[in-house]
Amino acid sequence: MIIPYRSIQQHYRRDPDAPCGLTSVLLTDPRAAELVSFWVAPTARGSGAADLLLDAALGHAAAHARTELRLWVAAGNDRAERFYRRRGFTRTGESQPVRPDEPRLEYAMTRPTTDG
Repeated sequence: MIIPYRSIQQHYRRDPDAPCGLTSVLLTDPRAAELVSFWVAPTARGSGAADLLLDAALGHAAAHARTELRLWVAAGNDRAERFYRRRGFTRTGESQPVRPDEPRLEYAMTRPTTDG
C-alpha cells in the first residue's frame, strides 16, 4: 500500500550565503507528523536556530491538524536528546536499529504540537 504524504522543509539563515539549519516534516498519519531530518550548522549551535526550526516544524504539523510530532533520536546523541526533552519530547519506549544490520539503536520520542 502506498501512503500519500506531504512534507515541508524549513531553512533558517542568519547569513544569506550560508544556511544555519534545516528540518523536514512528513505528514504521514492523520493525527501525527514525523520530524525526519533536523540539522543545525556547528557554527549556529547555541544561537537559538534549533528552537526556531523546531517551532516551524511544530507549527507546520499543527497547521495541518496534526496533534503530535514524532521523531527518532540515535542512541548516544545526548545533545539532541537533551534539546528534545527540554522542548517537551518524551521517549515512547519504541526503539529500532539506526540502519539495517547495525547494532546501534534509535529511540522514538513524541510531544503534542501545541503547548496547551
